[in-house]
Amino acid sequence: MDRDDLARDDLTLTRQIGEAAYEHQFQAIHASSATGIDQVLAIFTENLAGAVLDPTLIGEWKEPGQLPI
Repeated sequence: MDRDDLARDDLTLTRQIGEAAYEHQFQAIHASSATGIDQVLAIFTENLAGAVLDPTLIGEWKEPGQLPI
């Protein structure tokens, strides 16, 4: 897949990829974002066998204007 396959308004494909990665016990995926602006690192903490984690959300951006420069 290339960036154009992932950068689109329809999120069906990217959600299917994430669901498949989780179901197949992947620990994380790194890919272009659906907006095509940046990269996404999705970590599936439940799939990190033996790890003790306490994840905390430190930020969330909903619009491109909110992204740090």
